[in-house]
Amino acid sequence: MFALRDRVGLLLRRLKGSLRSLPALGLFVGGGVDELFIGRSVNIYLLAGAIIAGLFFIFIMGFIIYEMFKH
Repeated sequence: MFALRDRVGLLLRRLKGSLRSLPALGLFVGGGVDELFIGRSVNIYLLAGAIIAGLFFIFIMGFIIYEMFKH
């Protein structure tokens, strides 16, 4: 029981850290550094990248939770 609680706590701490770095990850996935200098088009790339990164993150978390409770 304690191991499960610690594991959930670790996952939550990781989740908080990931939420802070999600826009940066979105920029990395969606645009890259070049688009930073173009201006307005950054928002589209940032949004698309954040959506892709968010979906990927949800998939990974779902898989981890599924693996935890499968046994």
